[in-house]
Amino acid sequence: MKIMPLLLTLLFLAAPAYAQVSVMVDKSADGLIAVQVKALVEAPTEVVWEVLTDYEHLAGFVPNMHSSHILSAPGVPLRVEQKGEADFLVYRFPLEVVFEIESVPLQEVKFRAVSGNLHAMEGAYRLEAAGKNTRLNYSAHFHPDFWVPPLIGTSIMQAQITRQFDGLLMEVASRNAARTQNGIKIAH
Repeated sequence: MKIMPLLLTLLFLAAPAYAQVSVMVDKSADGLIAVQVKALVEAPTEVVWEVLTDYEHLAGFVPNMHSSHILSAPGVPLRVEQKGEADFLVYRFPLEVVFEIESVPLQEVKFRAVSGNLHAMEGAYRLEAAGKNTRLNYSAHFHPDFWVPPLIGTSIMQAQITRQFDGLLMEVASRNAARTQNGIKIAH
């Protein structure tokens, strides 16, 4: 049936309506970048968790992420390598980082960089059920190992982080729509 792919595509394109998002980026005098994202996502916590922790497939839906792979063996601390880029006008800055990740299922994902060009990066995603929705809070700070333009650098980062979260939230909306379409009910 040809209408089903069209409906899923329309839901996918309408995904930003599935969340209310606020993104803030600050840069301190010593170059530390601090990021805060708050979103009220119109999807159950289980779907948001599934997308956040789909480490092997993040590059498929997060803009500017080229690869994301689990490096660690089962039973040891989880390590995930991610590669991508940040762009500014005609400049592209490669991003490479290995994160060590600790999580509390359906509640929190904490991460810290153990190697790569985002020095001292650490942060967390926190999830909280809000009825049929999910409150998603993200906070992180890092020292980039690349030039960040003065004055407009935080605005550029804010736009890029917003695009990345839009990609993440569109994937949440798509998976949630597919579950609803397939009649899968998620219990709270």
